[in-house]
Amino acid sequence: MPAEAAPLPVALGWTLAAVGLLVAGLTWIPGMLIGPPAMQGSARGTALVVLLAAPLSVVGLILARRGRLVGLVLWLGAVSYLLYNAVLFLFATPYNRLFLLDVAFLALAIFTLIRLVMVAQAQSVSESTRARRWLAGYIWVIVALNAVAWLRPVIPSAWSDRPESITDGLGVATNPVYVQDLAFWLPTAAIIGWWLWSGRSLGIVLAGGLLGFWILESVSIAVDQALGVAADPSSPVVSTSLIPGFLVLATAQALALILHLRAVQSRTLRNGRSTYSRVRMS
Repeated sequence: MPAEAAPLPVALGWTLAAVGLLVAGLTWIPGMLIGPPAMQGSARGTALVVLLAAPLSVVGLILARRGRLVGLVLWLGAVSYLLYNAVLFLFATPYNRLFLLDVAFLALAIFTLIRLVMVAQAQSVSESTRARRWLAGYIWVIVALNAVAWLRPVIPSAWSDRPESITDGLGVATNPVYVQDLAFWLPTAAIIGWWLWSGRSLGIVLAGGLLGFWILESVSIAVDQALGVAADPSSPVVSTSLIPGFLVLATAQALALILHLRAVQSRTLRNGRSTYSRVRMS
């Protein structure tokens, strides 16, 4: 029997979405950001996708309150994206006037995600062995390719005569993308893949959230590259050549998420107060 779920973090979810929208909107005000023009443009590109992800988290919240498991999955994906980029708002641009608001954004995203994982832990779902092992393999491939993509520049630069060259053009001392991906997000994705492979309910639910996160992040990278190049076409840290690949990746991940949700055999959500038995996931 699954453990009793924590109540849905409704107040946290609404507050996170509101603060996310505020941060994203203020990021577009001239003079609010400092640092290299390309990175300012990139941050504004991220802000555009946050303006999509924050309302999407509310859609997930509303569907989850109606007992639909798809709502929890969407909510998990959107909150993971907001958390990931709250870190970037704080550390990928130099200290600026939005610092305290960005700190609040990060804190709300952390605690909302913790509560959502607690809810996910109590769900009782299943998926065919073939479907979940196919998806687990896909997740591990993405993790491996992503790790190789980051380690290829990191390892040589660490042993070069000028290690700090890896952050040239970024305007920051350390690349927070490398830090959070290698320290947390990629290992976590690999663990979710193992839970999914093993048939654990938590892995099945979190895998859906992970795919939602990757969809949003792939779109976000495409948009922030476009706006970064528009802000400074000569910058070496942004490139429009990355855009088609990440849009294709977002499409592949969206298809994987659709197939995953269709294969999940329990379509209702336990929220710690009641079990919704009459609502189906579409």
